[in-house]
Amino acid sequence: MKKAVITSIPFAIVMTLMFYLMNDTGLVQAIISGLLSGFIWIVFLRLMSRLLYNSIKKKVYFRPRSNEELIFESPANHFKNKEAVGGLLSITNERIVFQSHDLNLQNHKWEISTSDIKKLTERKTWGIIPNGLTIETSKNAIEKFVVDEPDKWVRIFKQLSK
Repeated sequence: MKKAVITSIPFAIVMTLMFYLMNDTGLVQAIISGLLSGFIWIVFLRLMSRLLYNSIKKKVYFRPRSNEELIFESPANHFKNKEAVGGLLSITNERIVFQSHDLNLQNHKWEISTSDIKKLTERKTWGIIPNGLTIETSKNAIEKFVVDEPDKWVRIFKQLSK
């Protein structure tokens, strides 16, 4: 929720400026309208995130191997060439798996054993949005994802690596 609030602040500021400059309203009314727009934006993002997750779960089904335990999964975008390929990112006690859904141009499955991960870190998309996840492999390849809770992914991976 904290990250949703952080990402809504620029939206609220822009909306406040738009209300103030375009509607001949007073500054107080523009600020109230901007803050309300920011709050609505948070609610909209949360709702869309849940709807997207439920939609993807119906289209992409990850099944752990018989010796694996599914720990966490969430909708994600995997950057492949210049496309942000949408799908589901899952982590088990043995590997991380990304499976794209059918609405992409570059459908694919990507997976890596947790023992082949050199580093898993949070990053900011476009340098400002705290929703990125970077996986550096033992072969020095870099894989980039957009996920809802990158801090949770990092926390889970650190627990598995102990």
